[in-house]
Amino acid sequence: MTAYIVLMKETTHDPAELEIYAQGAKAARGDHPITPLAFYGDLEVLEGPAMEGAVILQFPDVESARAWY
Repeated sequence: MTAYIVLMKETTHDPAELEIYAQGAKAARGDHPITPLAFYGDLEVLEGPAMEGAVILQFPDVESARAWY
């Protein structure tokens, strides 16, 4: 069964550290079977606290999602 990982960025406190994180995040993909469904595009928060961005990643199954995580 398809599995999803949702990542939410609430607030950037240090843009320089965020850039370092972003470079590591690209490398973390490796050869994992990831399909990005949403990646920091425009968003509208309808409920809960405001956030700067969100990512939704699709995996073929829970085991693949856990292996990536």
